This record gives sequence, C-alpha cells and structure tokens, in this order.
Amino acid sequence: MLQELICGKKVITISGAHSKVGKTLLAENILSRLQGFCAIKTSVGNFKKECVTDNPFDVMVPNKDTFRLKNAGAEKVIFVQCSRKDLSNALKKALKITSTYKGVIIEGNSVLKYIDPSLAIFVANENVKELKESALLAIKKADIIVFNEKTPIYKDKDKIRNLIKTLNNKVPFITWNLTQKTIPLLLDKYLKELSFCK
Repeated sequence: MLQELICGKKVITISGAHSKVGKTLLAENILSRLQGFCAIKTSVGNFKKECVTDNPFDVMVPNKDTFRLKNAGAEKVIFVQCSRKDLSNALKKALKITSTYKGVIIEGNSVLKYIDPSLAIFVANENVKELKESALLAIKKADIIVFNEKTPIYKDKDKIRNLIKTLNNKVPFITWNLTQKTIPLLLDKYLKELSFCK
C-alpha cells in the first residue's frame, strides 16, 4: 500500500548506524542540488501519540533537523514522530502530503520496512559498535554506503566495511567528510543517472 503512494516519484532514503552519524548533513548536501523535492524526518521510539506535521511552527525551529532540511532547499518538510507499531500509518499520512512534489528525501531507518526507494543511502562512521535491527535492514537495502570521515585516520574502517559486506556484499562505499560541500563523484553519478539533479 505504501509503495503505491511513491509510484512515479523519486524517493531517496537516508539511514544511519546511529544518531548524530551525519544523516541530516548528507540530506542537506543532496537537497541543495535538487529541485521540487520535499523531506520527511522520522523519529521512531516509545511515543504514546503519533505526530505527523508540516506546520511551520513545529518544523521551523532553529537548529532542529527539520529546520536544516527546509533551509537546505526542501520545498516542504514533514516531521513524523511515532512508535514502531504506528510507523506505517504515520508514513502513509506523510507521503500523502508529498503527493504534489517531484520527489522526497526520507530520513530514518525503519521506513525501509515499508518502501523500496529509488536510492537508499546508509551513513556510517567509526563509532559502529552494535547495530539496531532497523540499521541492519537499512544496510541490506542500501545502494550506497557513505562513511562520514571527520578525521584523516580511520582506525576501524576495514572492520566496519567487513561487517557491512556480510549483510550487503555488492554495495559501493564512499568515504567522505560530510562537512565538505563537494559531493563525491559516485554519489553525483547516481543522482544524475536517476535524474535527481537540477
């Protein structure tokens, strides 16, 4: 049912090994190169109430991820906060809001249980210890793995790469300091091939 809501739409998912790994930073970099795209930021946890909103009072809060996505170029930003059991319903509501847009970037791991995007990106760094179930699924469905390398010495890169290869042995790896605005050639190629760019 949810896959029908994205039929004919360009969809990029950005998932990650853990919080603060660089998902929003990557989304900002990509959104700055796209036109006609909106963004959905998901937060899945032990929430009693489901929240799906595109209200500027909720979205445009300085320094929040939703604020950053909007400032990076998203034409609309939807914030989804819900429990794992409510995600399918909440995502359905959010995707209906995006119906008039050319494409959507969705930030979050668990959404991949319900949709098959045009491009699935997984962000990791050297702090990978134990991966949640949602992160394991995101690796399995990833088209590209981005290592957010903030320091020149990457001690555990081979260990992380080997772990990821056991789950998805064909996925290409990009090592990139996400604070730099120059997008890697491989990711740029994917975006152009899928006609995402402006």
